[in-house]
Amino acid sequence: MADYFPSINNRDALLKSTICGCHLCRRVFSSSEIHDWTDEDGQGIGQTALCPRCGLDGVLGDAQSEPNTSAFLSRLKKAFGK
Repeated sequence: MADYFPSINNRDALLKSTICGCHLCRRVFSSSEIHDWTDEDGQGIGQTALCPRCGLDGVLGDAQSEPNTSAFLSRLKKAFGK
């Protein structure tokens, strides 16, 4: 768990991803299911995805981390206490 891949302001990585997962609810889903974003930039484009399952900002994409599996997401949740 030495490496932590942020789930905030990671729009570019999520757009390059196929599979995403939420480290808060530990659910895995297709990147195409992300429709809600927050943390708008100067052009009004959201930079932080909201999980389509729980609505929180814990989304990581496979372009930025190891494969998003329930086991990986559980380890993140345990390591970071969220």
